[in-house]
Amino acid sequence: MHEAGIAHGIAETLREEGLLGVPVRVLVTGGHDEPSAFDASLLFHLGLAAPEVDLGLVRIVHLPSERWCSACGRTFEAVGEVDCPDCGGATMGRMLDEQVEIEADADPAPERPHDPAP
Repeated sequence: MHEAGIAHGIAETLREEGLLGVPVRVLVTGGHDEPSAFDASLLFHLGLAAPEVDLGLVRIVHLPSERWCSACGRTFEAVGEVDCPDCGGATMGRMLDEQVEIEADADPAPERPHDPAP
């Protein structure tokens, strides 16, 4: 799975940026997997790639990205694969690969999966 490659990149960044032991947010935009499945796989692979990382300090936040409805052609912003709010048709993301950013989490609140970053 591609999450393994992303996890290796995150592990390298955490080490290089001195973020081991610091609460971090992994901001994810786009992708073609269901967010919860992506999160579980990413955390699993991150644990393998960097056993020194406390996974409890890693919060994954999915940001909305542009979706396109194959039935009516409407575009809109959403997280994950959702039905079109206008016609209920099947949609797909315009960004099929995830874009990932890492930042120190100044407010490490309890996990709120799939909430946009404040």
